[in-house]
Amino acid sequence: MKRPLLYIVALLATGVLACAGWLAATYHDAYLVVSHLAAAGAESRLEQSSAPPSRTTIQYTIEGRTGSADLYLPVDGAPRAGIVLIPGAVAEGKDDKRLVRLAQALARVRFAVLTPDLSGYRELEIRTAQVTEVADAFRYLADHEQLSPGGRVGFAAFSLAAGPAILAALEEDLRDRVRFIFAVGAYHDLRLTIRYFTTGHFELDGEPRYRKPSDYARIVFARTMLDHLSDPNDRAIIDAMINAKVESFDADISGLASGLSPEGQSLYRLLTNTNPDVALELIDALPRESIALIDGLTLADKDLRELPVRFILVHGKTDPLIPYSESIALSRAAAPSHTRIFIIDRLLEHVELKPSDVLTARFWTEELPDAKRVLDAVTALLDEREDEG
Repeated sequence: MKRPLLYIVALLATGVLACAGWLAATYHDAYLVVSHLAAAGAESRLEQSSAPPSRTTIQYTIEGRTGSADLYLPVDGAPRAGIVLIPGAVAEGKDDKRLVRLAQALARVRFAVLTPDLSGYRELEIRTAQVTEVADAFRYLADHEQLSPGGRVGFAAFSLAAGPAILAALEEDLRDRVRFIFAVGAYHDLRLTIRYFTTGHFELDGEPRYRKPSDYARIVFARTMLDHLSDPNDRAIIDAMINAKVESFDADISGLASGLSPEGQSLYRLLTNTNPDVALELIDALPRESIALIDGLTLADKDLRELPVRFILVHGKTDPLIPYSESIALSRAAAPSHTRIFIIDRLLEHVELKPSDVLTARFWTEELPDAKRVLDAVTALLDEREDEG
């Protein structure tokens, strides 16, 4: 290897080490958590410096309703705060490997972490009942002082799960008990979110934007709407379409559409529509039960201004499921003094960190500033372990 190249490699290596050292010194626990999540199965510094947390499946009953969850606890000290951790729509639900890794990381830095088993998740369905289930998980955690000392307890929610978490915080008995909501890839207006993941179009401050939409989001939406179709034949056809798309996003399902009734056609037209100008009309043409679900889970008509919750909102600009404009709208709907928002340019894809190699120009020019924003957001979450000053 020629001397100039050796010099460049050594300089880059020194820069990487210096950068890592600065991050570790400045952010410490946040750096340990984020680097643990990015370690992709390799032993992290967080694992080297802390004992594995305990994980116990528990049952609880709130006003006659039974819930089930996994409780993660630190073993080298008492919890300093509690957090209800909710994934987006993933088939594994609370057992999703990414969620488990995050729960373990938060427990290692002295959170009591509760991951509830929500109905519909394993079927990739979003349901209004999840609001009550999320609220009950919070009630259990908040009612146990040893798990939420000093009332330091809140939510961390990802993607579509942010809606139920915020709606739970609006419930009368919880609105003064939920201290914080950490939300990644959240939505505000569910209709505009549906328009985005079906057509790829969204707006930011009145300016039209476009990004290739997510086939996965359409599958989750179709599964959620399936039971709202009254005709068993429609349900069978839409289910066959979903299964075909699960096998291959490029599958041609148009040949199945001719067997659908007008009600089934209303869902099919929305799922296959690419014109943003008619998307909202197509949503309003869905079965009444579907409209009720959308209205029940949207946040656009909810009064968030008086909610005394600290919002920590994180959203990636490249998110293919929910546009980052939704987190911006959510931040504007909440009280400004209680809201912090972190928009990530490249490093975050929906709810997953996607770093490049450190030797690429993209890492140094785009992702390194993003890394600071991520660390700032995680630091804001970890600050919730402290007493309010």
